[in-house]
Amino acid sequence: MDHERARRPGDGPFTTYAAYIEWILIAVGAWLLFDQPRTITGDGFVRFQALTILLDEGRWSPFPYSLAGPLFSAPLWWLGQATGALEYWVSAYNWVLFVLFLAVSYRMLRSLVEPRMIRRFFLILISASMFPHHLKDYYGEVFSAVLSAVGILCLAVGRDGLGWLGLGLAVVNQPAAWVGAAAVGAMQLVSTRRLRHVLSPLAVALLIALESWIRRGSPLLTGYEGNHGFPTMLPYSGLPSFSYPLFFGMVSILFSFGKGLVFFAPGLLVLGRDTWGSTPGAVRRACALALVFLAGMVLVYSKWWAWYGGFFWGPRFFLFASIPASFVLALQISNLSDPVVGTRSAPRLLLILGALALSAWVGFSGMVFMMDNLEVCSQNDYMFEHLCWHVPEFSVLFRPFVVRKAPSLADWRFLIYCVTVFILLALPLILRLGHLILERWSRFLRDLHPGDGRWQI
Repeated sequence: MDHERARRPGDGPFTTYAAYIEWILIAVGAWLLFDQPRTITGDGFVRFQALTILLDEGRWSPFPYSLAGPLFSAPLWWLGQATGALEYWVSAYNWVLFVLFLAVSYRMLRSLVEPRMIRRFFLILISASMFPHHLKDYYGEVFSAVLSAVGILCLAVGRDGLGWLGLGLAVVNQPAAWVGAAAVGAMQLVSTRRLRHVLSPLAVALLIALESWIRRGSPLLTGYEGNHGFPTMLPYSGLPSFSYPLFFGMVSILFSFGKGLVFFAPGLLVLGRDTWGSTPGAVRRACALALVFLAGMVLVYSKWWAWYGGFFWGPRFFLFASIPASFVLALQISNLSDPVVGTRSAPRLLLILGALALSAWVGFSGMVFMMDNLEVCSQNDYMFEHLCWHVPEFSVLFRPFVVRKAPSLADWRFLIYCVTVFILLALPLILRLGHLILERWSRFLRDLHPGDGRWQI
């Protein structure tokens, strides 16, 4: 187990004014995410139906989506039944999972990295990631994302049992992530030489098969048999299962304007040698495992006919990417004071600042604009849905600049919050960038006017 510590003396969460402000902003952000209109739609409604059938009628439904995630929302379902506000409380499930994730990850990270880095990580997740949008519904990706992240962190610090429990539940809930889990197991096998990391993914596969057996009568029945989309003008539309060309799927998942991880998780782009500084080895291992897990997911979904995640805001299946992307951004900002990697070039600082700004827009637009003014993509049996995937003018990130929406009071409230957090996070980058520019300008003036450096008439 890695017991390395990076905390600085006296840098507790409540010992400075900055810490007070950051914790207050985290609390305010969590409240804003809860105090928003929530709903249960699409695949989330199918999961809600399956849970209701089980708890209300005592029978299993044959729906294709796993019940591993929804089962843990049973207390909220019972609370909703008791209060007569069933959908209100069940729709808060993803918010509850998110807050619990913040609490657990703080508990695990506080002995590994500086508390201020953790607070920045939380602020980015709350205001500048894909999470604000995903917390508005009952879809299953939040459960898989947070359980995967906690499981991977546990594996990185040597808590293998808890690690595979979390990662296993996440994969049972989202079976397409199994290849990513297998890749994590292979990487852990090489580094630890423990066979449990090979057996654990096999056990997860058996759990997936067991759920299919219980709910559908056969371990080989997934519920996706014959599942396909509408035939459209696209050459590979209407085909079932893993029929999409791997190359086109991978390029689309990574670079498309409406679904690409480059746009929705830009923090991944600033990962480099200067990311780590004095970061402990356990944190580096966790980041490496997270990237391997994400790569496995990209590989699988690139072949899936619905790689885009349906008529949904952003890259729905890849919410997990927001966690390592946000963590890397927080590390880059915190490392500015690191004596080893703190001094960077101006272009590098601009790249980090640009990734932070784009991330802030992702969080705000997902919360406020959602799929507004994109109805054309769902009309006529989704004939023009590909516009929302590939065309900038129809991307959920750029559509608000094409077709304007009058902001509500709640929209202004979240905008003020996002701008405040962005300024707080961007200020160290801007100050360091300004320092580098002034330094280079001074050097230019000295070269232009050699001597004592004083201006003369």
